[in-house]
Amino acid sequence: MVFEVSAKVKQRHFGSYPPSRHLSESSGSLAHPKGVSKPIPWRMRRHVMGLMDTVLKWMGEVDADTYEPPAGIPEPGGEHDLVLYKTDFCPFCIRVMRVLDAVDVDVKMRDVSGDPEARAHLLEVTGRRTVPCMFIDGVPMFESADISDWLRVHAERNAA
Repeated sequence: MVFEVSAKVKQRHFGSYPPSRHLSESSGSLAHPKGVSKPIPWRMRRHVMGLMDTVLKWMGEVDADTYEPPAGIPEPGGEHDLVLYKTDFCPFCIRVMRVLDAVDVDVKMRDVSGDPEARAHLLEVTGRRTVPCMFIDGVPMFESADISDWLRVHAERNAA
């Protein structure tokens, strides 16, 4: 026995939730409707993040001459005490770590996932558990893009 779905039923069900449980018009099987994208499989997310980092690097080159750090953050260049609070599995931390691999900057690392004292210190000083967080002479900076830009400019100014 072949099951045929009427146009009226299709119209009613294609607008319902969840979108992944709709009958496709061609085969009658379960599929995503047109215009609804499938989520990225977990094992591919790391590759997608790597590609995004490459694109952002090409788009986001920082000019060391015109760079201004966020409010309250010390100017890059010269001697600074740098401490990075991170985890190994956070994609934003991985982005900062890739920048650190590319530039010659000495940064002390504190992994909050394996060090309860580091986690407690970060929470006590900043009131947040957000990583990555880089302390520049005791001043915290949270955004991975800001940290990456600051590190690139710092390395460029110290190399000059």
